[in-house]
Amino acid sequence: MGGFLERNYPFFEVFSSQAQLLNVPLVPLSVSGLPSYIPTPTNAPVQPPVGVSPELMSRKMQPDMANAWNFGIQQQITKTMALDATYVGTKGTHLFRRWNINTPEPGTTAFNSRLPYQYFNSDGDQYATNIGYAASDGSSIYHALQVQLRKSSSYGLDGRVAYTWSKEIDDMNQWWPLDDHFNRGVGTSQAPDVPQNFTASLTYQLPFGRSRLWLANASRPVDAALGGWQLSTITMLQAGNPLTIQTNIDNLGSGVTIMPTSPARR
Repeated sequence: MGGFLERNYPFFEVFSSQAQLLNVPLVPLSVSGLPSYIPTPTNAPVQPPVGVSPELMSRKMQPDMANAWNFGIQQQITKTMALDATYVGTKGTHLFRRWNINTPEPGTTAFNSRLPYQYFNSDGDQYATNIGYAASDGSSIYHALQVQLRKSSSYGLDGRVAYTWSKEIDDMNQWWPLDDHFNRGVGTSQAPDVPQNFTASLTYQLPFGRSRLWLANASRPVDAALGGWQLSTITMLQAGNPLTIQTNIDNLGSGVTIMPTSPARR
């Protein structure tokens, strides 16, 4: 978790220098020097400036954990062909998530007046509107049926045909901090849900050249030119990744963009 908690005021501050004119380079630091820095006293009470975004972490933070299991059966169909069917499951627990807990309920009144945590300085200005919160409370689940038909080499032909039907659900694509129920759905980014996956690979040894059906007694030059050739193909078909449809307009007045599954559209 390095690079998270220590990035809090007054121990971590960022200073920037803005360009005054478009397409005009900044004055070199060797000429203008670094932006002025005034150390902030750390003795209480600390008066943060307006626009500070504090970060905090759950006391129950712990490493993420993954459990995996599978069960399969195999049946020999012919001397050169076998069929496999396997169930595969994976469960993720204590997954790392981070979101803004200072998100107001939907409404039309002033945004700052609806914030759950309101902090004002002596001038009446609210200096903390976003409060980042990190916790290991995410989870995921994956189920899959994997079927595979394999054929070992006979008559110059060998190959494999595989099909996977799966489902992945998690709550890692968090966007609505007020109700975690709306954050659970099919994976879209970290572990995209691809429910259908088909793969077929075939290899055929052409019957030309020594020890083959044709040109079995060919000379070395003929065998080098016409023998030992093969044809191979690989075909992959799969369902597309889930699409995340959202608008860049905050219709709820909560400071977040809206997806079709938001409470306002149910």
